Amino acid sequence: MLSTAEENVFDVVVIGAGIEGSCTAYQLARDGIKTLLLEQFVLPSSRGSSHGQTRCTRKFYCNEIYDDANLFLLEHEAGILRADKCLNAAQELFKRLGGILRDGEMVQNIVPGEIVHIHTQDNLYTAKNVVITAGPWTSKLLQPLRVQLPIQPLRILVCYFREKIAGTYKMPHVPITLYKLHNRDIFTVPSFEYPNLTKVIYCDGPHVDPENPDRNPDASKEYLEKICNHVKDNFPGLEPIPSVIESGISTMTPDGSFILDHHPQHRNIAIGAGFSGHGFKLAPVVGKLLKQLVTGEKPAHDMSPFSMQRFDKNPEGFSVGALKGP
Repeated sequence: MLSTAEENVFDVVVIGAGIEGSCTAYQLARDGIKTLLLEQFVLPSSRGSSHGQTRCTRKFYCNEIYDDANLFLLEHEAGILRADKCLNAAQELFKRLGGILRDGEMVQNIVPGEIVHIHTQDNLYTAKNVVITAGPWTSKLLQPLRVQLPIQPLRILVCYFREKIAGTYKMPHVPITLYKLHNRDIFTVPSFEYPNLTKVIYCDGPHVDPENPDRNPDASKEYLEKICNHVKDNFPGLEPIPSVIESGISTMTPDGSFILDHHPQHRNIAIGAGFSGHGFKLAPVVGKLLKQLVTGEKPAHDMSPFSMQRFDKNPEGFSVGALKGP
């Protein structure tokens, strides 16, 4: 039987406890807003897009939305984030501020209205406002709300290549590198997570069902070949075949920029989606912006580049628009 106790009544419910949702929940709790953070998996989880030990961080972007620079040689302030520790810190700070985090609760239905009803397998929660930051599961939650966004989860390979001479690819002596490979970013991170293994991430891969991410591993073969060729051609000090292969999921938009917006018909539902493989390092400001959206504050930045309405004219040939249904 679903619980409808007073303890399940909140000002804001944030759905999805990855880095974007956790930072949003933290920002809300810091302002004294009674907030629930829901996560479908038991934490810590290796599903979704926020798991793993490290992420790259940088200030430079080739996209004018994020940075007005148009030339990049070397960024001395770039580096790595301890992703697992960052995520845990955001969640712990949220809880210290009085926020409630409940994991192992999958949202089954969202009923919009002046008061939003959120049904999980165990409870019924109500809230004045909702933030959806569900990563590759965002489309599943939005479909009953008649919103279909042009976002596509991809299976991303994370490969680790052994140094031919131990210790030759270590920070800070060797920098993180960023190349463009077939119009997608490919990062190389010097040895850190595994001794004498260099991490290579190619931000492209086959379409994937987040419920069954490993159902068709052969679909990743062509992407693995591209990664191995890149290493062979550019990193002669590394063995050309990876010693360790892991995978994750990135949810991509056609233009590679985020979606941070209200539901088109329900202003008390905010959506953060399509972080396209580069949202982790920006999660603190994303959390602040989503908090401002859902509470009605004036956003600290121009939000038009992140509006879902930018896809209405289908500029990249996607077969879906921002709003479907009668």
